[in-house]
Amino acid sequence: EDFKSLYEKQADEIIVLDVRNKPEWDNGILPKTRLISLKEIEQEIISGKLEDLKKKEFYVFCQLGGRSMMASSILQKY
Repeated sequence: EDFKSLYEKQADEIIVLDVRNKPEWDNGILPKTRLISLKEIEQEIISGKLEDLKKKEFYVFCQLGGRSMMASSILQKY
């Protein structure tokens, strides 16, 4: 199943983290996503703001894939 189909069926049941930068986000967003800067992701984890990622299925995306891979790597540490 591709992400678009999954998102259309389960948007309320999954968490989508958008690690693009603000200007990219201003060009268009996927509804119900959370904008989080790659620079801030560790602090968000430490502060407990991403605690719900432990309870729900989540996806990370960016414009080309590099930042989402880095964010996923950081999230795996915790």
